[in-house]
Amino acid sequence: MMIALVLVEEREPRWQDDAACLGATSLFYSTSTPDILAAKQICMELCPVLEECREEAAATETSANAVFGVRAGMSARERKRLVKQPRRGGRT
Repeated sequence: MMIALVLVEEREPRWQDDAACLGATSLFYSTSTPDILAAKQICMELCPVLEECREEAAATETSANAVFGVRAGMSARERKRLVKQPRRGGRT
């Protein structure tokens, strides 16, 4: 008889684990206008971690990765505008 041990690495829970979009990848990366609107509605109305998501989007979004998809309740076009805005408290 052979016994196998499986090691499971424990990690701290992350805010992403509570995101309303968790598991709905195809909806959030669709190019269809109805899907984009539905994804944004999920963010705005159902997501308990919208603020955390927006903070991360503002901190990590670049023109290069704001290609498509809904993130933090914003379309890629909206996120591109966010990237172009100067950050508060930063140098001008």
